[in-house]
Amino acid sequence: MRLIIISMLLVCIASCADDYDVKIRDFQKNKHDLPKIKKTWILGHQWNLSEWFIRYDSLDEYAYPRLKDYCYAKCNEGFSIESLELYLTIEKISKNELQEIHFLQDKPNRMQSVIAHYLMLLKNGGKKMSPLRSSKVRVIKNNHGYRANFIHFYIDDLDKQIYNPGNGFMAIMERRNEFMVVHWYGNKLANTLIADDFIRFIASAD
Repeated sequence: MRLIIISMLLVCIASCADDYDVKIRDFQKNKHDLPKIKKTWILGHQWNLSEWFIRYDSLDEYAYPRLKDYCYAKCNEGFSIESLELYLTIEKISKNELQEIHFLQDKPNRMQSVIAHYLMLLKNGGKKMSPLRSSKVRVIKNNHGYRANFIHFYIDDLDKQIYNPGNGFMAIMERRNEFMVVHWYGNKLANTLIADDFIRFIASAD
């Protein structure tokens, strides 16, 4: 039984390595942008998302990174490009969740409360991951007439023997009285190369 498991792991590692090489070549040919962008409906909104992202259960106990620990909203979806170690979660905050956040943070407006709440989650390290090292907030202009607050963070995972440390981006936006929160996480090299892809992804949301 042990030999079977080891063999399966070796096959998986080999296939991931092959897929990584293929994707890196395609990425370079596409002027260092994620290719195969298509309009995708996620949580009632349309986004321009690369077909490389595969939908996964963001509440899965075994999903890495454990971005569910940063998902406050119960309504959320997750996507990943496993071979490139890129992970994405999108949340839609309900009215009750928004009221609770605004009550807990007690900021002058709801957007400021949501930003403060999610920064708190990052700075406290969620439930299982170590705290972020740094963050900054700036505004991204959206193509459809609203602004998204952009935050960059770096996480050094507690279990370095299993997971690689990396960095990520978070965007918090309000659209048609709905609040959406997006986390995009990957290894440091990957996110350095595709930071512009994340900004375009946020700008495309409608």
